[in-house]
Amino acid sequence: GITSVLLPSVMGLSDTAAVSVHPLTVVGLTGLLVNALNFMPVGRIDGGRASTCVLGRPSATIIGSVILLLQALSGLAGDSPIQLFWGITILCFQRSQEIPCNDEVTELDDGRVALFGVLLVLTMLCLFPVPSEIFAAGTPDPFRL
Repeated sequence: GITSVLLPSVMGLSDTAAVSVHPLTVVGLTGLLVNALNFMPVGRIDGGRASTCVLGRPSATIIGSVILLLQALSGLAGDSPIQLFWGITILCFQRSQEIPCNDEVTELDDGRVALFGVLLVLTMLCLFPVPSEIFAAGTPDPFRL
């Protein structure tokens, strides 16, 4: 596959072998995770503000409530407590409605709506659950708190 072409030295390792990575890789992964959590369409965080702008206030409220419910279910039923922690943080500190802007009547152009869709897809890809089988025994799971 692609891994054998791009990283031929990794293909010779066993399934339980630890692969050392540069510390900036861990920093980059943490940055992706934090920014993806911040762009979830809930409350007054960046994703909530963007969804209110693109979808309107009533739709953004419904979507935000569904996302919070899914976060609670994911945090309680899954291996990673990050979703539960972030959902509780949003409920405690960021759940109030956004302050109305001066112009809520003018529609957004298609380019901005498409950009919102692309960013939402990237957010979902960053936050998809990662099966625990990927991480070998003894290897630290970067998605654990």
